[in-house]
Amino acid sequence: MKGELTDYLKLTVGAFVYSVGLPPAWAEGCAKAIEIMTREPERVRRLQDNALLFKRLAGEAGLDIAQATGAAVVPVLVGNSIAAVMLSERLFARGFNVLPIIHPAVAPNAARLRFFLTSEHTEEDIRLAVQATAEEVMNLSGASSLIDKVEGR
Repeated sequence: MKGELTDYLKLTVGAFVYSVGLPPAWAEGCAKAIEIMTREPERVRRLQDNALLFKRLAGEAGLDIAQATGAAVVPVLVGNSIAAVMLSERLFARGFNVLPIIHPAVAPNAARLRFFLTSEHTEEDIRLAVQATAEEVMNLSGASSLIDKVEGR
């Protein structure tokens, strides 16, 4: 297993040539994660099921998940950086740790919230997160004129 990880890293880390090396503890953690995923494939299946549930519920709630294809990370597009930060703060106050991704990491009109899903999230966790997000997006729509003024529109 470690030989396969070493070969994989040799072939894929070209972009990090001028970066620091991967700490040995991280490499060992990656190897252990691969071992667990191989031994317990049901974890991967639960993650995939959770991602499908999140995407379905988000779509039903009118949230824009673009064309999310990943299982572990699902974006909810917000549009502008101020709104993304405000939504992130409001969701954190409600018990959801959702990171905003804002300009310049994304285009000025492509700010988003990034939801990190795991195999350990329950259906209830996902339903509550989507519901809270939809509610806060609606609450924030009333503040959109203030956001437009701050952004000079």
